Amino acid sequence: MRKNTRIYLVALVLFASGMGFLIHTGLSEGSAYHLDVAEALSMPDDQLQGVRIFGTVSPEGLSRAADSLGVRFLLQDKHDPSRVFEVMYKGAVPDNFKPQTELYAEGSSVSEQEMGKRLFRASGLTTTCPSKYKKGNRPRT
Repeated sequence: MRKNTRIYLVALVLFASGMGFLIHTGLSEGSAYHLDVAEALSMPDDQLQGVRIFGTVSPEGLSRAADSLGVRFLLQDKHDPSRVFEVMYKGAVPDNFKPQTELYAEGSSVSEQEMGKRLFRASGLTTTCPSKYKKGNRPRT
């Protein structure tokens, strides 16, 4: 009976260790810091790995890739439009992507660009839909 207790105890420890490892890796890979443009500009590039930057798409500097799978644009800080991050994204662009759209760009800052703008290589873009959440724009029930 004592031998069976040890086997169950070892199995329980292995199971708990495996679950702990899976939870830890799942949370660390799926989590990202949320920053606005001004906060991101104040951080060095090596700290801007796997982050989400929130801002507004600037009407200036917007260029789409020739194959329509990508875009390069300036992401402005919502409170100080003079603070911008240049974003490069390769992939399918969201349908409601246009100037003055608020969005999150997820990715990493890679280097300094010319003209004082830093380059942020985005691996994903998520646009917001503020019209659904503004006061007075609720659907009637």
